Amino acid sequence: MNVRTVGDRELRLHLVLAGAYFGLNAVLLSLIPVRAGFLTTAPSTASLLLVFYTGVGILTDGAVGKAAQRYGTKVLILLGTGIAVVGVYRVLLAGGLISLAFGAATLGIASSFLATPILGGVAEHGGERQLKAQGINAIAQRGGALVAALFLGQIFAKGHDYRVDLALVLLLLALALPALLLKPANREFVPASRQKKNSGRAMIQTVASSRLLIAGLVANAAVPLLIIFGSSFFPLVLVQLVHADLLVPCLIGREVIAIGAAFVGGRLRTRERLSTYWVITCFVGAIGMVLVLVVDSPVWIVILFALHGTAIGLGIIVNNTRIYDGTTAENRMYGFAAGSIVSRVSSLLFPLAFGYALGLSLLWAIMVFAIILILLAAAYWRIGRGPGSPIDPTAAARPGGELPEQPHLKSTAGGGRAICAGSSKVRRARGCPVVGSYRLAAGATTLHRVIPIHPPL
Repeated sequence: MNVRTVGDRELRLHLVLAGAYFGLNAVLLSLIPVRAGFLTTAPSTASLLLVFYTGVGILTDGAVGKAAQRYGTKVLILLGTGIAVVGVYRVLLAGGLISLAFGAATLGIASSFLATPILGGVAEHGGERQLKAQGINAIAQRGGALVAALFLGQIFAKGHDYRVDLALVLLLLALALPALLLKPANREFVPASRQKKNSGRAMIQTVASSRLLIAGLVANAAVPLLIIFGSSFFPLVLVQLVHADLLVPCLIGREVIAIGAAFVGGRLRTRERLSTYWVITCFVGAIGMVLVLVVDSPVWIVILFALHGTAIGLGIIVNNTRIYDGTTAENRMYGFAAGSIVSRVSSLLFPLAFGYALGLSLLWAIMVFAIILILLAAAYWRIGRGPGSPIDPTAAARPGGELPEQPHLKSTAGGGRAICAGSSKVRRARGCPVVGSYRLAAGATTLHRVIPIHPPL
C-alpha cells in the first residue's frame, strides 16, 4: 500500500501523527503501572492510575470534538502535545503517588486533544478510499507501538532509564513537528452558524442517528480491551507463570501480527469481508489467550498471546471505517469524539474488572477478557447486520449484487428504489450526481436528497 494512492500531504502527516501518538500511548500504558510499583506495593494502585490516564479525558472529549469540527486539527494537536510534555515530565520525575496521579491525569487530557483530531483527520483526508487509508493508519499505529515495545525491557528493568527518556522525547517531537506542517483549518468548511451550540447534545444526536456509527463504537470498545489487557495486565500473568522474560517477545510478536493483519485488511475490497474477518479474529484471539494457561513452551506462549494482534490490526480499520461511514463532513469529528469517549469508558471499566479477577486467579482474569471480547464481537455483528443498516453499504456497486435497502433513497411514487443509488461509476452512468445533491427520482413528484454511497474499495 502506498500512502500517495489514498490521499494528499495532509493525510500523510496525520498518519505520521497516528504512529507517534499510539507509540507514546503504548509506552505510557506500561510506564505508569511500573512507576506506581516503585512507589507502592498495593496491587490496586496500578489500576487506579490507569483509570486516571485513560478516563479523565471524558471531561474534554466532547468539547474537543466541537473545536476540531470548527477550527481544524492543527491547533488542537499542538495544544495536546504541549499538555503531554507537562504530563510526561510529571510521570518521569514523580516522587510520590499524588504527583504520579497528577501526571497521569494530565496525560489523559492530552490524549483527548490528540486522539480525536488525529483519527478524524485521517478519516477526513482519506475520503472515499477508507479501507486503504485506515489500513495504513492501523500499520502506523501498531508500528509506533512496535517501536515502543523495544523500550519496554528498560522500562520494566528500572522504570526510569535514559533510553526511556529519549524514546519519550522523540515521540513528542514526532507529534509536534508534523503538526506544525499541517495546513490551517478552512473555517468556511463548516460555517459557525451551522455549528451545534451544545457539543454533548450534538454528539448524542450524531450517534443516535446512525446504526453504522453505533457498530463502529462497539468495535471501538474492543480495541482498548485488547491493548490494555496485553500491555498492562498480561505482564502480571507472565510473572505468575514464571515467564516474565517473555514480555518483550510477546508484545513484539503481537505488533508484527497486527501490522500484517492491517496490511491485509487495507487490501480487502468490501466492508462485509473486513467485518467477517474481524469477528473471526476476535474469537481466535480469545481462545489463544485462554490456551496460554495450559502450555509450558515459551514459543507457544508467545504465539498464542500474539494471535490477538490480528483482532487489533483489523479492529482499528473496522471501527474507524464504520465511524466514517456513519457520519458526514459536518458531524464527523463528533463521531470520533464519541469513539474516544467509548474507548475511555472501556479503559475505565476493563482495568477494574481485570484487577478484581486477577485477585481471584489467573483463569478468572483471562476468562473475563475472553468473554468480554466475544460479547463485543457478537454485538458488533448483530448491530451491523440489523434491518435498515446493511453491514456493507457498498454492496450495491458489486456486479450482480442486489441494491441494499436504502429507505432514504426511495421514490415517493412507486415505493421503489431510487435510480441514484450505487457507486460513483454507477451514478455517472445513470446521469446522477456523484456528490450529495438534490435530484428528481424516476416517477417521483418531489425532490429527494441523494446521499453519497462510498464505492467498494
